[in-house]
Amino acid sequence: NILQRYDRHANFVSYLVDGSVHCFTCHNLLYSADTTGPAPKSRISSQLPLTAWLLGLVDGGTSHLCGNECSGELLEQPAWHGTAYCDKAQYGKKV
Repeated sequence: NILQRYDRHANFVSYLVDGSVHCFTCHNLLYSADTTGPAPKSRISSQLPLTAWLLGLVDGGTSHLCGNECSGELLEQPAWHGTAYCDKAQYGKKV
C-alpha cells in the first residue's frame, strides 16, 4: 500500500475524500469537500473540511489541523475490504 509506505515518514499525512473526483484544488469543489465527499452528504457535517486541513499544512502548525483524515471504519490491514474503511495504523498522526 502506497499510503503505508509514505506514512513511515514523519512529515507525511493524507486527506482522503470519498468519491470519484480526483483533483480538488483546481475546482470550486475545494470549498465544499470534506472526507465524506466533494459535496458533504449532510450540510451539517462533523468532518474537517478540506480547506481547513490545507490551512493546517501552511500555518506553521498553529491550527493543529494537519493530520491523517478519512471517512470510514478504522480497520487494521487484515480486515480491509472494499473502500469504506480507514487505515487504523495511520489514524491520529499529526505533523
